[in-house]
Amino acid sequence: MKKIFLFTLVCFTTLVSQAQESSLLWKVSGKGLKQPSWLYGTYHLLCKEEIKISPAAQQAFDKASTLYLEMNMADPQFAAKMQALLAPKPENDLRKAMSDSDFQVFSNYIRDSFHMEATQLIHLKPLVLISLLMVQHMRCPPTGLEQEFLGMAKASNKPVEGLESLETQLKIFDVIPDSVQMADIIKDIKNPEAARKRDEQTKQYYAEGNVDKIFEFALQESSYAEYANVLLYTRNKNWIPVIEKAATTSSTFFAFGAGHLGGEEGVINLLRKQGYTVEPVK
Repeated sequence: MKKIFLFTLVCFTTLVSQAQESSLLWKVSGKGLKQPSWLYGTYHLLCKEEIKISPAAQQAFDKASTLYLEMNMADPQFAAKMQALLAPKPENDLRKAMSDSDFQVFSNYIRDSFHMEATQLIHLKPLVLISLLMVQHMRCPPTGLEQEFLGMAKASNKPVEGLESLETQLKIFDVIPDSVQMADIIKDIKNPEAARKRDEQTKQYYAEGNVDKIFEFALQESSYAEYANVLLYTRNKNWIPVIEKAATTSSTFFAFGAGHLGGEEGVINLLRKQGYTVEPVK
């Protein structure tokens, strides 16, 4: 996948200055906060045995009054809203986003892997197909840290909120052309071994808590790199006032994709620019 050297250069200074700051859990304090809050980097799809919440993260979660995820997945209407927003629409035709030869590759893969005809899926958004393929590549029933934290919040009667709405998150992918999203899908179908190695490398960086490397690697390895402003930077900036307001109100545990933590425009650095002390917790 295309290499975006500009983004590597942009985050070089941050990588050097924060080389010893590898962690998934970060404590936010200072700037008049009466109690600390915490940031935790998640990985959206994992096997159950891959989920390891450290004692420090468990303690931070227990101390927090509220759980914030990217979206409020505890909303009783969440699943119904997602189903409606991602439902197939006749005006969507993914055949237009692929060459004839790529559509044939796609058709063969869908037939072999899902025992379906590709024409049954062409009116879906690429995001749905990406999710289907990611689950297909996994060697276990998929879950994620968000589901784990939701269960913990329910067990401890903690309220759950979202940094952004479901509608806001899904609209992000409307900005990225279907052809770009399908190009990544086709590339992974054609070279599943490369896709597997990429995922394993990302998981390795995640296991190390190397949030800067996750950020850098994601930009280098994805065709979405030129849309980083929409996918990451703008969202990170929009989350800062939400985080500030919640942290000022009460001790809060914020859990969101680890790729949002690192980099010059990552949540950690943006909060530091606002005057907060943000430090890794081991």
